[in-house]
Amino acid sequence: MLKTLRSLRALHVHFLPLTLAAFLLLEVTPAHADDMSAIRKTVFDYLEGINTVDRERLERAFAPGAMMKSVSAEGELRVVPITDAIDRWTSREPGSRSGRILSVDLHDELARVVFDYDGDYVDLLTLAKIQGQWRILDKAFITLD
Repeated sequence: MLKTLRSLRALHVHFLPLTLAAFLLLEVTPAHADDMSAIRKTVFDYLEGINTVDRERLERAFAPGAMMKSVSAEGELRVVPITDAIDRWTSREPGSRSGRILSVDLHDELARVVFDYDGDYVDLLTLAKIQGQWRILDKAFITLD
């Protein structure tokens, strides 16, 4: 039994680095890098569309039928069509908010992005690759206190 345990440990020691290396190589394929770049561009089209009051950029970032969701202070779910949100965002004065992507989970043609919007909000964005273009399907957000 001790010999079997030593053999398993030897396999673990020798194959774990190879397994990790293979996993890391899979994560950095050119297609993956292209998708990550396109996802980043879509998210920043959303941010800069709000900053520059650019309806075209916002409509390019969001898929038709996208929804914006949040929970009110009273605990009520609020769901707003993204077209209504875009109308509100483009009726304001241009701004200079900033944002940063905190994480991206990419699964084939579906992605989830956690986005820190100027330290005031955290967005959870669901994106899909539609006809070759990454678009935001849904935006759920919380306000940071």
